[in-house]
Amino acid sequence: MKGCPDRLRAAQPDGAGNVVPDCSCGIGTQAIGLASRGHRVIGTDLSVRAAARAAQEAVHRDVPVYTAAAGMRRLPFSDGGFDTVVCADNALPHLPREQDVHAALAEMRRVLRPAGLLPLSTRP
Repeated sequence: MKGCPDRLRAAQPDGAGNVVPDCSCGIGTQAIGLASRGHRVIGTDLSVRAAARAAQEAVHRDVPVYTAAAGMRRLPFSDGGFDTVVCADNALPHLPREQDVHAALAEMRRVLRPAGLLPLSTRP
């Protein structure tokens, strides 16, 4: 997802004022990249261990990233609260069934404001 933070900044010039959830943040690669460019980031991951590692790495790099243990099929956020939600680095294909992918995408859409951005990436 190279260049995603710059595209987000272009789409949201006031990026530092917006909170961006990183769904399935893993060890925090994208979340830390976004935070280092001025976005306020909440990284969520189903794995408590991964979310904790992302938080540790953010502290180590001195970038503010909040994390929470939560799966992308049930995000702990209110409806329509975000301008952007990120789902990167092949997170969706890790879901076991097609219905799970649909549920995750619907959940990401639920927490987006109308006309919000959902940058996501998958690889073969």
